Amino acid sequence: MRAHVVVLAGIVLIGLAASLAHAARAHGDYIASDPPANGILAQPPTSIAVTFSEAVQQGTPSIRVTNSSGQQMQSGPAAVSTSDPRAITATLDRISPGIYTVTWGVVSAVDGHFSAGSFSFALQNPDGSLPGPLPPPMGPAQASISPLEVAFRFLTFIGLATALGTVALVLFAWLPAEALADSGSMDAHQQGYRALARLAGIGAVALCAGAAGMWLWTLALRPPSTFSDVVGSPFLASAAARLAFGVGLVILLSSALVRSPDRKALAWSPFRLRTAGAFAAAAIVAGSLGTHSAAAEAWWPLGPLANSAHLLGVSLWVGGLLAVLRVRRWLRANGSQAYAANVLTRFSRLAFYSVGLILVAGILLSAILVGSVEGLVATPYGWVILAKISFFAPMVALGAYNRYRWVPAMSGPEGPAPSVSAVTRSVRFEAVLGAAVLLLAAVLTVTVPAASFGGAGRVFLLQGTVEGLRLDFQIEPTPTVPGVYTFTLQVWDAASGAPYNNARNASLTFALQNRTFPPQAVLLEGPHGNHFFVDTPALSMPGTWRIDIRFSRAEGFDIHAVFHVVVGNS
Repeated sequence: MRAHVVVLAGIVLIGLAASLAHAARAHGDYIASDPPANGILAQPPTSIAVTFSEAVQQGTPSIRVTNSSGQQMQSGPAAVSTSDPRAITATLDRISPGIYTVTWGVVSAVDGHFSAGSFSFALQNPDGSLPGPLPPPMGPAQASISPLEVAFRFLTFIGLATALGTVALVLFAWLPAEALADSGSMDAHQQGYRALARLAGIGAVALCAGAAGMWLWTLALRPPSTFSDVVGSPFLASAAARLAFGVGLVILLSSALVRSPDRKALAWSPFRLRTAGAFAAAAIVAGSLGTHSAAAEAWWPLGPLANSAHLLGVSLWVGGLLAVLRVRRWLRANGSQAYAANVLTRFSRLAFYSVGLILVAGILLSAILVGSVEGLVATPYGWVILAKISFFAPMVALGAYNRYRWVPAMSGPEGPAPSVSAVTRSVRFEAVLGAAVLLLAAVLTVTVPAASFGGAGRVFLLQGTVEGLRLDFQIEPTPTVPGVYTFTLQVWDAASGAPYNNARNASLTFALQNRTFPPQAVLLEGPHGNHFFVDTPALSMPGTWRIDIRFSRAEGFDIHAVFHVVVGNS
């Protein structure tokens, strides 16, 4: 069995292994909720709100709230929040002290992926005691990766690269080299011309098939409620735009090749070719508006631009390699070496600039979507990036060797024949590696980025009302493991909502439940108007902590309220 066949089989197995992985974190990552996950409340909530890392597609969210007996407690369907497209809300019936489970499901409007999960919260008894044990804190929501989705995305990428790379090779190498085509190489030029025309058309059809399959597959899995929901989804809109540009590309390429009256010579309109290239580039930009990079609001519009530039460079290089692979028999034909040397020299220059574009945009995308060295080496997304680099690196090495060893030798004393033969031999292996890069890119699009889009800085908020005062008790960041946290208390008049500025001498007492661990009292700094705060490592162990808040008032009785917080595995 030939080496390149073995490599190609290995690539397919890698892609299938990645796409058949048991599960991957959902793309619309759970960020926060109100009530908070594993929160223990002093007052009954009237609604449920869940916030995600990406905007939610209209018509797709669901929220189900059940008590310990399985009875549903929400009084209406879930809807996307009018103030935050990343949040969904549902109205809650009046609930009594107990343990409640919230189950949610959403489709990301940014990348079209479905995700689901659940969390629990408790409403404590009037005396501040717990109504029962909370379930252990849950990890990230899990969602299976679909091999069909990977296949559709790979078909889109390989089709786009084939069409754009072939058009670029014709415009920047094949047509300019025609002036060197003598009677001995003109036949190779014309036959290669026809082969490239067919290859570009096949790529455009593959692009349309992949884009249409992805769009229909997404709609079939989680159909939006109305047509306006479809139009309002950035992912579905970008997929539809990519499909439209793909159809335009098919039309242009199918009509770009015009036979002369003798049906032997060929004339391919440069204007139509440039227009076809513009359509392919537009398809890249449209698709980038429905990717993970578009969800990183802090990087907008740099994220989609970097993604577009990266895919443009990959398409020009890998697609160009596939095109050279398709016509290498004519490049190696007797009498065509000088013509072939000119074509390969021009393509080498195009590949050089494409690699530079890939590297610059790839580094920027890594900063956006990976974020850290830990994200690169300790997450599934980072592992796929490393696998992609492992295929990309030998491609660069082979391309550099050809450019600096064989391309200059084409004009040397030995003539172009040995150099053309060497370059066309290595193109086969480079093209196979390029297909691997595109397959891994398809896997990346269905794998959650290592970087979080919106989780940083979230505040864990608990509220209670005592003696006509509303207490907003915040912990920042949300407590997940033992450590130092910032605790903030704000006091408000419950009736008017005005700040209450008569609180004095506030303190927190931390007591770990069901453990022989002595309580710890911590004084809060303040008051600063109605505001107190303190940084403390008091949450020093995993478990359920009871936090007693006490403060005196300039007039009236002292205030005492009880809150509970779960840290780690209780």
